[in-house]
Amino acid sequence: MSRIIRYVPLLLFLSILEMVAQPIIVGIRLNGTQVIPGITKSAQVCPGSTFNLQAVNVSTSPPSGIPIYEWRNLDNGTTQNAQSINTTAIGRWVARISYFNNTSGTWSSVQDTLTLTFFTPASFFILNGAGNPITATNFYACSNRDTTVSATAGFTDYRWFKANLSNQIATGPSLTLTTAVLSSSEGVVTFIVTARDPNGCNVSAQKSFRRDNSVGFTLGNDTTVCLGNPVTIQPRSTTTNPLPPAGSSPLFRYSWSTGVLNVGSIVVTTAGNYSLTIQNLGTGCTFIDTRTISTNPIPSIQVSPDTSICFGTSTTMSAVATGVGPFSYSWNPTTGVSNPLSSTTSVTPTIVGMTTYTVTVRDGINCTTTATVDVTQLTAGVSPYFTLSAGSDTSICHDASLRLRATTVSTYSTTYSYVWSPSTGLSTTSGSSPIFTPPLTGFNTVNVTATDLRGCQNTASVQINRLSRIVVNPNFIDSVACASNNVQMIVFATGGLTGSTGYQYQWSPIGQTSPSGNTYIVPVGIGETVYTITAMDSIGCMGDTTIRLEGYGPELNVSGAPDTIGFNNQPMVLTAFTSPTFTVNWFDALGGFPLGTGTTLTLTSDAKVYARVYDPVKDCFNSDTVRVTFFAANPLIVFVPNVFSPQATEVDNRKLKVFGFMIKDEDFSFIVYNQWGQVVYQANTFSEANQGWSGDIKGNNQDQSVAVYTYILKGKYYDGSSFDVKGTSTMLH
Repeated sequence: MSRIIRYVPLLLFLSILEMVAQPIIVGIRLNGTQVIPGITKSAQVCPGSTFNLQAVNVSTSPPSGIPIYEWRNLDNGTTQNAQSINTTAIGRWVARISYFNNTSGTWSSVQDTLTLTFFTPASFFILNGAGNPITATNFYACSNRDTTVSATAGFTDYRWFKANLSNQIATGPSLTLTTAVLSSSEGVVTFIVTARDPNGCNVSAQKSFRRDNSVGFTLGNDTTVCLGNPVTIQPRSTTTNPLPPAGSSPLFRYSWSTGVLNVGSIVVTTAGNYSLTIQNLGTGCTFIDTRTISTNPIPSIQVSPDTSICFGTSTTMSAVATGVGPFSYSWNPTTGVSNPLSSTTSVTPTIVGMTTYTVTVRDGINCTTTATVDVTQLTAGVSPYFTLSAGSDTSICHDASLRLRATTVSTYSTTYSYVWSPSTGLSTTSGSSPIFTPPLTGFNTVNVTATDLRGCQNTASVQINRLSRIVVNPNFIDSVACASNNVQMIVFATGGLTGSTGYQYQWSPIGQTSPSGNTYIVPVGIGETVYTITAMDSIGCMGDTTIRLEGYGPELNVSGAPDTIGFNNQPMVLTAFTSPTFTVNWFDALGGFPLGTGTTLTLTSDAKVYARVYDPVKDCFNSDTVRVTFFAANPLIVFVPNVFSPQATEVDNRKLKVFGFMIKDEDFSFIVYNQWGQVVYQANTFSEANQGWSGDIKGNNQDQSVAVYTYILKGKYYDGSSFDVKGTSTMLH
């Protein structure tokens, strides 16, 4: 008993503690949101929606163990054992949470009730253009015009669908029924619009639409007519269906902008915009077209005044129309009229006396008016009124110009204006004396028209023969001929004006012989000569050409030439240099007998030697003559003058030279120094030193000053002995 007594107070104590601590507090969440606690919990949901109910223990000291959840609808009797359920049913939902206490062996349960009701559905319609709900079974969009419908305002997330909810075509509170959205070829089409009301509930509305294609017509293109002309305006069907006759069907009503009702056409005579409205009383659609009628005033015309002209001359007639162009013109009669369809035309009357010309003007829509011009052609008994000359026909050189001169003779006092043609080649097309440069070789015709103060005209012409260019051709091209031969040069001229005298020729230069006409026989000398030949025709036109003639002979130079000496009957060797290398034949110049063949000839006695070389390729010769004199004296001589002057009269004194005999070219050196020890001249062969130094630095052409120069001379004689000479030489002015 004592043990039982001890447990009872403990159980009671625990129960009291559980009641005070509130271990279970039922919280109900609707779609994840905690419902505000209260004695009576209630909430609203969207009709037809599926919502989520969840029971949670929101106590801060929940009991241990696994909770058991139960949902029960008191109104429809459904029960679900789950913490979270999804349902579409409204009513009183009781959420119960139970725990089993392992210590006491008892259950603890707490429940709460949530009453759910539907939101009251908001009214949602498709509205017409006036903002009113569309109540008719079908809504008609008129013909091919765009029509805009809308949904009830105050909602969000508007979406428009065509035929079904999988074909969304637009968003927003309105929908424009373009021909792309609803074409004329489609029949009845259902359009659906969905949105969300202020409670977030989905709403929708739908309506059937179709195009009203019962009428399609046009009044025609805008038209411009002559002022006062009547125009009939009537509709023409633009579809395959004919128009309902005006006034014959109670379903269609014709209304013209002029106020006329139910007639098929109207006639107007004034400009304006005219429209026709055909109304389908069944669908309420109206079909309208407008045609603009414009009027052109009858054109007015101003023509040139009546006039009188000289016999055989022309005059210009003009017509200027005002109104609405473009204008076309027509002159009558057309005989003698240069352009009868132009506003301005030249007319040449065919009869003496008055001719009346009528011009008709038409504007762009064929409105017409006429006017006349009287042209009287006078006669003076003599025609023409004055004479005109452009000068005599003539010929000029190919590159020449000519001043033309027009002269007139008249029996009365007047002045003239002149027009020359064609303009090509003329310095000016006006005045009495332009300069003319013929553009063509041959005959060029130039015309001049003179006009006096009365407008009378006369025309004359002149022919200018532009001669062809004088071309001079030689009988051969530039060439090379053997020196000392005679060459005959002949030239032939063409072009220009030869007349009976032919051409005259001038040759330059002229040598010892004289040319004869177009032929010139000249002796050929060494080197090149350029001959210029000018041919002149009978009126002084000239042409020229050039001939280059080069005289050639193979190069030949005999060392020691022109004359040399020998000593003590020592052999003297003459050396012939040729370029290119040819065979040299040596002859006794006095007797003519041969002395030898080769590039050298050895002599031991006085002789006059003739050396001759032949170029077999060009068939040309060259020769040189040397006189050799022997003396009984020492031949080994070398000498350098102690003064020289570049300005000296004697040629040999103008250069500082090395003179001597029997001196070899090999192993030779002649060096000249200025006062500062600088080399101003150096020769490495006796032949070069024998030519001498002219007082300039070799290779630089820089003159040296007047001063004393030092030289060193070294070399060998032909007998093998050598010399080494030092000295000075003074350069004078």
